[in-house]
Amino acid sequence: MPFYFAGGDFLNKIGTIWFTSYAYYEKINSTHKNWEKVKTFAYRISIYNKSKQYHKI
Repeated sequence: MPFYFAGGDFLNKIGTIWFTSYAYYEKINSTHKNWEKVKTFAYRISIYNKSKQYHKI
């Protein structure tokens, strides 16, 4: 399902559940590591970092 809002193209690439998991780890609980369970987490982190300007949206 595509997201039609600013930054939605980034979210389409990494997935909403992964985004939420990694944001939770980064901002709230650094012991949360579920985001590491996908083999593509390094790629997703790079997309996450490129999209930081859209995170509040």
